[in-house]
Amino acid sequence: MKKDINFLEERDFGGLLSAPFEFLRQEFKPLIGALLKYAGPFLVVGMIGFYYFVFDFFYLASSLTLFSKLDMVLKPLGIFSFFFIIGFLVCVVVTTSYVSLYVKKGKGNFTNADIISLTKRKLLSSTGMVIILQIVIIVGMLLLYIPGIYILVASSFSFIILIHEDLSIIKAIIKSIKTINGKWFFSFGLYIVFALMLGILSSLLIIPAYLLSTYMLISGNIEFYLKVIIILSVFLYFAFYLLSNSLLQILLAFNYFCIKQEKEGGNLQERIAMINSDDFFKNENEDKIDKPVSEKEKQEDPDDDYNRFANPENYSRYADSDDDKPKF
Repeated sequence: MKKDINFLEERDFGGLLSAPFEFLRQEFKPLIGALLKYAGPFLVVGMIGFYYFVFDFFYLASSLTLFSKLDMVLKPLGIFSFFFIIGFLVCVVVTTSYVSLYVKKGKGNFTNADIISLTKRKLLSSTGMVIILQIVIIVGMLLLYIPGIYILVASSFSFIILIHEDLSIIKAIIKSIKTINGKWFFSFGLYIVFALMLGILSSLLIIPAYLLSTYMLISGNIEFYLKVIIILSVFLYFAFYLLSNSLLQILLAFNYFCIKQEKEGGNLQERIAMINSDDFFKNENEDKIDKPVSEKEKQEDPDDDYNRFANPENYSRYADSDDDKPKF
């Protein structure tokens, strides 16, 4: 039986880079199943739009009527873009919800119903967060890029905080910025290296589509099988893109809990488990129960109030004079 992966522990640079792949390998079947079930349909509908875009594009390009009938190309392209963006957002929320449930409940202790319930509850607020962050980042990019890059990295924990800690959009963004304080450059380097790794892998899938598209435009050869190869290549590319985005969300979660662990100290998972365990409350209650005291123990403890007044021999220790002693 595979051991649960502990998000709440400190990791070095290399450990953080490998952690998402280790998590995906362990949780591949349930996580990919959830992504296919909830984000997959949007990708399929989007690819149908892309299918018509490819066929219309090469047909119009070969007949030299592309610019006069752009609406035939833009409509399917718009359908593809719309559903792909929705699929991207659902992928982010499903993955982050999965990680949050994994941290709170442990491996195998939650179902697809739990995932979809949390996803539905956080999808609207996540959409609002995307819109707010996009506006802020674009404005920051217009200000010589540096503010936009800083906000992009500093707000990277916003989704996991929004979903895992159930905060509002603004509070989640503010907490993300505070949490990453002192670790911004480390996180920036981590994200750059991880993005390069995924970028190299994804380029291997899209290169055939680029080469075939260039060949078809130059040669005028628009055979059906070439179009199918392009569509399949693009489909695999965007499927991998969504998977890469899922891996990125897992990396962000690992980095968030790692930094939180470093700053707060102690093993948070052990403390949570101890607080939730029956033994913890049992021990606490046992300590609070007054045990009966025997007569022998009372006589051996002269400082006890009962023994002080019940035994005249002990009272002499507290009286200032013989007059102060009680008369028996």
